[in-house]
Amino acid sequence: MRRTSKVRILAAPAVATLLVLGGCGSSDSGSSGDGGSSSAGDSSSASADAGSDDSAGSSGEELTKADFGDRIYAAFQDAGTLKFTITTSGAGSSTGTGEADLSGDQPASSVTQEVQGAGKVQAIAVDGVFYLKSAQLSGEKWLKVDPNAKDGLGALIGSLGGNSDPSKLLQVMNQASEVTAEGQEEVEGTETTKYHVVLPRKAFAATLGDNPQVVQMLPAQIEFDMWVDGDDQLRKVTYELAVGGQESGTTVTYRDFGDPVSIQAPPASETTTQAPGLGGTP
Repeated sequence: MRRTSKVRILAAPAVATLLVLGGCGSSDSGSSGDGGSSSAGDSSSASADAGSDDSAGSSGEELTKADFGDRIYAAFQDAGTLKFTITTSGAGSSTGTGEADLSGDQPASSVTQEVQGAGKVQAIAVDGVFYLKSAQLSGEKWLKVDPNAKDGLGALIGSLGGNSDPSKLLQVMNQASEVTAEGQEEVEGTETTKYHVVLPRKAFAATLGDNPQVVQMLPAQIEFDMWVDGDDQLRKVTYELAVGGQESGTTVTYRDFGDPVSIQAPPASETTTQAPGLGGTP
């Protein structure tokens, strides 16, 4: 397998995690994440008690092009924490589960996935630093990746949102060329409104740091189906993307808003900056 192909397969869970939150940290995060943690318990989720009721009906005001992203991101922030499942199809298809904490200055997330051709892959984003673990990539160690790196896997993750503001993806949703309500549907027992959202390439590119090499591979527009409950909580999102001739589909389902989560960076003794599986450093 060529090195570039292996990078794409092994980085797939990392990219998926970034897209779940629209980013993993701020651009000035640096790389001092060893030992960092995010542990949100009952105190951090108190404000989300009303929003975490999975039986809530879809009784809120209909979302519009002007407020779509703002209202959904505000609901994420109000909840503070959430859990999710994610499924991707195409090259490096995968299934996995994860959790996220949006209550701090920098969001944190953790995901474990089974990836076709790579087996079990784990990814953690905390304090603006990314950690990736795969037997093919770094053996028993966690590969520590700085998304502000100028080349290698760090540059790939950074260009795909790893060093962006976590609200960017949802904020650019307000630049959608189309937001259409398509009726009521249940998602895991919760009544939601399904929206079809069309986002121009230029708007989506802003979440990728306007990386020319990535942007030129994107289609003219990206289409999303998004299911939102009556408390503006995003319950499910699906989208398909063709980049560089490779088609992929992603489905993310969100649940357990406001429930306690614990996300910690691996101990320094269990991390490495060397990636033997890629023939060098990240």
